[in-house]
Amino acid sequence: MSRPRPFTASADPPVLDVAVVGGGPAGCSAAIRLASEGLDVALVHDGSRTHSDYDVLLTSVSAQALRDTPALELAVHQAIESIRLRLPGRPLRTIDDVGAFSLRRGVLNDALFFAAMSLGVRFRADAATAIERAEWGFEIHSAERRVPLCARHLILAAGGGGLGASAAEDGARRAVAVAARCAGEPSPGDTGMEMVFVPPDPTALRSPALSVWAVPGPAEGTFTVRVAASNHDGEDHDALLARGIDALRTEAPGIGALTPVGSLAAGVLDTGYARQRLEVADGLLVGDAAGLVNPFTGEGLSYALESGALAAAAVLAHRDDPAAAQTAYVRKLDFLFAGSVEASRRALRRDHLAWRFLSDAAESDHPFIAKGRRAILLPEGLQGITDTLIAALDPQLQALAGPFLVACDEVMVSTIRDDWPFLARMAVTGVGTDERLRPALLMLAAMLASGGELDLRLATLGGGLELAMMGALAFLGAAPDVREQRGLDWAQVSVVVGGDFLLGQAARLIARFGPEVSWSFAEWLADLAVLRAQRLAGRPDVPADATSAALYEFPARLGAELAGADPETVETLRDFGSECGRAFLHVDEVLALTGRRTRLDTTLDFMGENRLATDGLASGDAAQAAEKVTAARTATAEAERRGRAGVVQLSESPGRELLEAFLAGVCRPAEV
Repeated sequence: MSRPRPFTASADPPVLDVAVVGGGPAGCSAAIRLASEGLDVALVHDGSRTHSDYDVLLTSVSAQALRDTPALELAVHQAIESIRLRLPGRPLRTIDDVGAFSLRRGVLNDALFFAAMSLGVRFRADAATAIERAEWGFEIHSAERRVPLCARHLILAAGGGGLGASAAEDGARRAVAVAARCAGEPSPGDTGMEMVFVPPDPTALRSPALSVWAVPGPAEGTFTVRVAASNHDGEDHDALLARGIDALRTEAPGIGALTPVGSLAAGVLDTGYARQRLEVADGLLVGDAAGLVNPFTGEGLSYALESGALAAAAVLAHRDDPAAAQTAYVRKLDFLFAGSVEASRRALRRDHLAWRFLSDAAESDHPFIAKGRRAILLPEGLQGITDTLIAALDPQLQALAGPFLVACDEVMVSTIRDDWPFLARMAVTGVGTDERLRPALLMLAAMLASGGELDLRLATLGGGLELAMMGALAFLGAAPDVREQRGLDWAQVSVVVGGDFLLGQAARLIARFGPEVSWSFAEWLADLAVLRAQRLAGRPDVPADATSAALYEFPARLGAELAGADPETVETLRDFGSECGRAFLHVDEVLALTGRRTRLDTTLDFMGENRLATDGLASGDAAQAAEKVTAARTATAEAERRGRAGVVQLSESPGRELLEAFLAGVCRPAEV
């Protein structure tokens, strides 16, 4: 490993490619990416590299992004496969398939820092005090050195109160977080962690809310207790930690009394992300400096790593134009983090609503609620944008489908984020597996297979179609029982209002940009409503997979109609889409029966109670489980066979290849 390259004073300092101010995870991740591409990078840090001995949560997405980081594999970490979510007075809610890790914050920071140094990043142990713009880039001044550091690009990663991180816009929120390692009761073989949420007072908009994590440590029976408090009322840090420990003792007594054994770490969290701050900043703000902190959990590590990588990508794409790099970075960041971090007074009201949603929805396994819960709580970052189905295609098909789907994402986010940002986050985080089975991709494939040509303007219809699919998800299953209670059931209100909102926005997009298919769209929604009612009424002639078949037949039929296909081809593709939908349902049955996370993000019991699964599937004892899995796999294979038989009638084309890839993606999880 090479030694860090220090700076020496010079009367005529060179202009480096990039200066990164801040040596934490955000700054180091940017420096690593840039240096690995051959750029001359300087890392400016105040020299302090001491860290409190506590553990942090590293998401599966962040771990994947850091898989090639030297020395990181030496860090002691523990797998976190599930999160036990607890709210006072509510039943336990377990969120599975988390795929995260816990590891020591200091080990992570040091691994990233030395990885950057090993790639030749220059290191200046100094505190930056001022920034000046120059014709060629930026000058970074410090109190200890007479000669400024000169660089064409500047990345600011000095934290929420660091250089360049101007005060948040009026009304932005600030939170306080404390963390300390504690000793508790060992739980051999446990791969879960505890999350306790104490919602705000429902009658007081600005009342504090508490988020408490118990992250398993490297030694059995140790936990890092991390407490984040929004609208902090001024109590001291020790008292805040004690409140968190008391909440864990009450709600999760299994982890023991939790006695602090490590030093207390504390800090202010700026959750006031706003696009305007990034647009006027000197350089690219990343991590905490950009206000990228989840307002519900206080989590910011995954956002720091990902924003650092995004900043580096923008610089690499615009090496000679800092202004263009900033424009590209802000646009990408604002799009990808829609709903994760939102600022302004209006966002405070949304946050309050989200807390009520979490509390009232604690008992629900409704797919729309389950996806909303994950979107609010889990720092899954950019996972929804990384479509493994697309990544598995050959480069020609990737170049065909990738930009179209990105354009569809941008349509969805821009349409709904201002009114309902957390729905925007749901829109880009997928369906619960690595592969997003996107109706827009099915529409595109059917259009190309019918002889049509790619037109990115059709991404508006694709985005509308995907919003409609999300809206339809809200109305799966039976209507809830009316409960006598004071006030509103915020969970059910959110489902109904959210579903109506999504369907309304979808209808608006399709009516404006595809009036020729508006009638087909309206008929499709009507057919879905009829099938849902018939299925819930127990009609014997309406099988469980009829609704899922209808969900997917329309995207395929729409693609054929947009291409002007003949009636026979339209019908062939309509049948293909129906088989995709049938296979989707039976694969979810396999997943539920084998104890895995379903793509609807729900349970076998919910599917059975709401007639979303094959009749009788959710009943019976464990001895019948193997037979039911076999039956569901057989039904999947039959749907796949029928779908492939329809595809082979079409001429060979990129569209046909995409159709085959889509069907394979639908069926693949049933094979495991």
